[in-house]
Amino acid sequence: MAGDFFSRNADSGISVVCRQPTTPEEIAAVEEALQACAVGSIGNDGS
Repeated sequence: MAGDFFSRNADSGISVVCRQPTTPEEIAAVEEALQACAVGSIGNDGS
């Protein structure tokens, strides 16, 4: 889900945002991933 925007660091195992969404469709995809995240590790600082 929204794999174009998140990647995993192979050394640390931590997932990070690798690209910010820019279009309304991309933003919707990332917001869907945020809502579906079972552990709440995706955040939105509102910026």
